[in-house]
Amino acid sequence: MSDISYATDGTMTWPSHATTAPPGALAGYQEQARELLAATDAPDLIRHRADAEDFAGLRWFVLPDRCLPE
Repeated sequence: MSDISYATDGTMTWPSHATTAPPGALAGYQEQARELLAATDAPDLIRHRADAEDFAGLRWFVLPDRCLPE
C-alpha cells in the first residue's frame, strides 16, 4: 500500500511492475511443457467421468444421453 499515491488531480498512481519474457523464451517454455507432460501419467478417465456428481456442477452445457453410462 505504501507504493500507492495520488497525483495533484486526484488520480491514483502506482509504480509499474509489468515484466515480460524475451521473444525467444517461448521455445524453452514449450520444451519444459513437453518434459512435464512426458513425466506425467495419463489421467484415469474412468475415475474422472463426465457424469460424476462433482463434475455436474461445473458443466455449463447439456450432456447428451449417449455420453452417459447405460
